[in-house]
Amino acid sequence: MGFDARAIKLLQPGQHLTSTETPGLRVEAYADRKTWTYRYRSPLDQKLRQVKIGTWPVMSVHAAVVAWERLRDLRDSGRDPAVEAKAERERSRRAIAEAVAASTPCYTVAQVCDDYWQGHVLPFRAKKGATEVRRMFDKMLGDTAGLAAKDISRAEAFDLIKGYAETAPVQAGRRRAPATRTLPICACLCLAGPWKW
Repeated sequence: MGFDARAIKLLQPGQHLTSTETPGLRVEAYADRKTWTYRYRSPLDQKLRQVKIGTWPVMSVHAAVVAWERLRDLRDSGRDPAVEAKAERERSRRAIAEAVAASTPCYTVAQVCDDYWQGHVLPFRAKKGATEVRRMFDKMLGDTAGLAAKDISRAEAFDLIKGYAETAPVQAGRRRAPATRTLPICACLCLAGPWKW
């Protein structure tokens, strides 16, 4: 006995309809839809598995039978359609997560310094001192400002300060105080995203 459209239409939520001609293929009724599924024993571990094929009436009886035959052939060849579908979903999720991570701009050294300036310097120092720290950051960072904060090591931060110490030791001493609070911690800040001071 095959599937009858009238019988499928009359299914109540929680009921299902099967056919002896297509073992494992069933249509299950829910409150808002009727779904074609294929239930089978996994050839890998003999556990009962289920794969959704589609929804009725969007997928006709004939289309469901064709999809059932394809899935049955996969199972007969020793593969598990449910496990493969789950692995494909995981690959898709991972690819999306990697794409989002790649498209998300990285937290830069300039952003770390700016967040430090706005969160610690500006509220607690006089306007003249805050302006001087801002000027020092702008002048001192140079090419380092555009680098990802996670890529800057403590040694690189101190090398930057030492480079200024050779030509302007007083300025380097002034720069060292705010810089030693911001540059060495760049490596851990990028992992958590923009730092909230």
